[in-house]
Amino acid sequence: MRLLVRPLSLRVIPLVLLDVAVVYGSYAAALLLRFDGNVRADSWTEFWQVTPIVAVGYVAANFIFGVYHSAWKYGGVRDLSYLAMAVGSVTIIVLLVNIFASVIPRRDLPISVNLIGGGLIFLIMAATKLWPHLTTMQFRGAARNGTGKRVLIVGAGEAGQLVAREFLQNPHWEYRPICFVDDDRKMEGIRIHGVPVAGDRHAIPTLVRRHHIDEVALAMSQISRDSFNELLGLCKKAGVPVNIIPSPADVLSGKVDRGITVSFNNQGRRAG
Repeated sequence: MRLLVRPLSLRVIPLVLLDVAVVYGSYAAALLLRFDGNVRADSWTEFWQVTPIVAVGYVAANFIFGVYHSAWKYGGVRDLSYLAMAVGSVTIIVLLVNIFASVIPRRDLPISVNLIGGGLIFLIMAATKLWPHLTTMQFRGAARNGTGKRVLIVGAGEAGQLVAREFLQNPHWEYRPICFVDDDRKMEGIRIHGVPVAGDRHAIPTLVRRHHIDEVALAMSQISRDSFNELLGLCKKAGVPVNIIPSPADVLSGKVDRGITVSFNNQGRRAG
């Protein structure tokens, strides 16, 4: 991994201040937990002496590991791994200093406080940084695309979850994912980006009626011709058009350049 040490804009100042507050709050909570709320005065004195240095360490590590370079609105596992490395490295250093430093003849700040504090710091930093991502995925999308087309997504795999995420993050497209269907029985009942997997392909007609679906989005990267024709037949029975959404790999490879919508009338089907 390449460490990122380069100038940042003034936008990071509130983030740094928030992280400093997280460090102070986490260490204070760790002290309270360690002593069951009855913290000695000398431990609080040690807290006010040590925590500023520790806070500087965590902020510096976040800079070094590129935490402040991440667009947390679109944050994922990789961003969390960088945050974990930053928090973990400082926690280990503080722990080793607390254990081996001969200049500290007494420990009014117990070693367990370092461990509890480090854990709380990671959890709270992760929560505060991912909050914009969560609100974008759930609250903003649900609020703004409530009047859009109600979409049932066929396929709850990688392609399907990508389609649902894009619909939720772009409410101006006016597509509202209502539910998934997937033939993998283990997926039924699971929620992906807050959207439930409501059954398999044979449930499409029932789900269309129950949820007043306007359109079906077919988001399966690999599907046999027989399965494809069966899906079209189920959608025709339900009386909803099918939007065939290509996978990013198919678009990049040049196999397809856009989606295909199949609508049905009394004479059969029509692609456009």
